[in-house]
Amino acid sequence: MKINHKLTIMKTNANPEIGKLFGQLYSFNESLKLYHWHDTGEGSYARHMATDQAVDTVRGLLDRLVETSYSVYGQIEIVIPQTGVPPCLVEAIKNTSELIARSQSLFQEGFLVSILDEYQEALHQLNYRITRLK
Repeated sequence: MKINHKLTIMKTNANPEIGKLFGQLYSFNESLKLYHWHDTGEGSYARHMATDQAVDTVRGLLDRLVETSYSVYGQIEIVIPQTGVPPCLVEAIKNTSELIARSQSLFQEGFLVSILDEYQEALHQLNYRITRLK
């Protein structure tokens, strides 16, 4: 039996801001891993474990969000900003959480907003772990 697969690139129906958001979230995810690798000093083991868990969680959530958005909107142009180690992890978490809150209006589908909510929940869990559990 012969199966033919045809690659079709769909035009995008997405707001360009969605692709920008995905790039920013990808960059944040990778900055968490950089922080995880570079962290030293008192309490660093707890932060190391907390950031490692968060990296796994947010990577999976971003993957779900992007793939589901591709299904809804078609091709989305994603540009990933340069990524570095966050100088202050608490501030980076706060800024990313605020970015997500501002960006939820880009999505009309409740299931996509739900994935963003899960991402934001993961950030709050990380913030709790690094600020309260030493």
